[in-house]
Amino acid sequence: MIASKRYFLLFLILLCYGMIKAQSLYDKDTLRSLYITFDNPDWHETLVANWFAQNGLRENADLEMDGILYEDVAIRYKGNATFYIANSSDNRKLPLNIDMNDNNEDQDLLGFNKVKLANAIFDPSMLRDVLGFSIYDDYMPAPEANWLNVYIDEEYIGLYPNTESINKQFLDKHFDYKKGVLFKCDPNSQFGSTDPWTSPDLAWYGSDSSAYYTRYDLKSETGWAALLELLDVLNNQAENLENILNIDRALWYLAVSTTIANYDAYNGLFIHNYYLYQHENGLFQMIPWDVSESFIGILIGNDQVGEEGLYEWDIFLENDPVEENRPLLDYVRNHPLYRKQYLAHIRTIIEEVLDIEALEEEIEYLQGSIESAALTDWNAFFGLGPLFFESNTFETTNFFGLEVAGILSTAIERKNYLLNHPEISLSPPQISEVQHLPENPVSGLPTFVNAFVENGDQVELMVTKNKYASHFQAIPMYDDGLHNDGLAGDGIFGAAVPYSNTGDHVKYYIRAQNPDAMMLHPQRAEYEFHEYIIEELVLVEEEEAPRAFLKVNPNPSRGMFTVEISLPESDPIILEVYDTLGRRVSAKRLVPNHLPISLDLSELSPGIYFFKIGTLLTEKVLIIR
Repeated sequence: MIASKRYFLLFLILLCYGMIKAQSLYDKDTLRSLYITFDNPDWHETLVANWFAQNGLRENADLEMDGILYEDVAIRYKGNATFYIANSSDNRKLPLNIDMNDNNEDQDLLGFNKVKLANAIFDPSMLRDVLGFSIYDDYMPAPEANWLNVYIDEEYIGLYPNTESINKQFLDKHFDYKKGVLFKCDPNSQFGSTDPWTSPDLAWYGSDSSAYYTRYDLKSETGWAALLELLDVLNNQAENLENILNIDRALWYLAVSTTIANYDAYNGLFIHNYYLYQHENGLFQMIPWDVSESFIGILIGNDQVGEEGLYEWDIFLENDPVEENRPLLDYVRNHPLYRKQYLAHIRTIIEEVLDIEALEEEIEYLQGSIESAALTDWNAFFGLGPLFFESNTFETTNFFGLEVAGILSTAIERKNYLLNHPEISLSPPQISEVQHLPENPVSGLPTFVNAFVENGDQVELMVTKNKYASHFQAIPMYDDGLHNDGLAGDGIFGAAVPYSNTGDHVKYYIRAQNPDAMMLHPQRAEYEFHEYIIEELVLVEEEEAPRAFLKVNPNPSRGMFTVEISLPESDPIILEVYDTLGRRVSAKRLVPNHLPISLDLSELSPGIYFFKIGTLLTEKVLIIR
């Protein structure tokens, strides 16, 4: 009877877990259907007119999903080329922007206020939005994405990539702060118009904010002064850039974009499709957007560079084929440290993403989850999507002269080019056995970080206690036997952490360099890092542990000491000696039942030292001459 109850409880737990998991709007394992019914019978004509008028007006509709009815949602068409070209070809599968609480502030769709549906008109594989964002998400905050089947007025319109909106909900989720300055970095020029393309290139066009209105779309209530400060610093005071831009996050954005051949980005053919967000810590963050051209996509065969040029797109654009102003890339290119860090990030992404066998498995898994829907979506890819749905994942699709690169074929070509790049192919240091000691740091006592490093001659502890994991400071690590690093020259580097207060939340990673290259540990730093929280030191009262003592005689001494120790445990222990700077200067393995012992420290300079056994016992001694 007891076993039956136990199994029943387990069944309920698993059932509840499955129900909670299925409630995620962006669960890739669940393909939902969305049913839309508009109030206005002429909704399509009205929304098309609104798109061309650029007035942002919406039409009211009811929405049903999972048997739940949502009334009075507000919908408009979105997109640029994806709308214009689809609409011009009389394709009903137009991209949608759904506002769940425009008319009802308490309404959301599984917790989300906005739903953004792309039509993937240039992607017969239907994968690039979802696959691309999942890759960016490993290295920086990025939208979630999956798919929805969409019906309008009982007509099946097709399978839509469903992408999380970059709004206050997104900012609160990823940054725990939603009141910062937010810009969508996309030209205001409308596809099909004669308006010039004005790239959000981060260049300086003077102190008049109106010079930037066609390049950047302000999404927060205020922000032009903050944006101009960023652009001024980048272009005119670059030595201060670390104070206003999260440079590492920008390096990850550039590295992912170039590695997965997403050339519809800042360092691609067209400079756009990213957001800038100024966090509470004062630093602007780059956030990726619209990754539907990942793995080249429809850009293949571009007249400016050709197919071969796209596979071999220069990671630094030192000979920019489109001759655009890109001061951020100029900054990275010309900064010795950040150039190495950018290359280190690219190596990590090659290793983790361009593993062709693993990538193929991921593609097959994702495509298998939507296959039945995609093969009935005759509105996709100019009405021929089902014919190229599977083949476009492996090879270039040629449709009456319109070429769309294959995802895997692009990954293979791009990986081959990158691995043979003269700087990427250089050998970086190798880092392992990273640890902080003691394992559970306590206030008032030193904490050290160790790492085993090969092929590196400059090793640094990058550490911060900033609650937003930013503003890491570099502390040199040494392999000299004096920094809690074991023996001099053994490959183990050590450094003391500069924080020791109760409650300090310490985040750190290791940065190692040689003249050619850099390596980080963890490799996804600064997005990932090692961490610990310093606990309060609680002293054990003597009556609770009467047998624990550490006695050192004579004290002071000329360096010759007799050490007596009594501990409840009889296992071997380590007696450590530290100087007043927190550096470990000696260590000796002791067996409690072989005490007392004589300890010769006469080679040390005169001064104050501390004998320590873990965090339990400490004795201050003085060496004199």
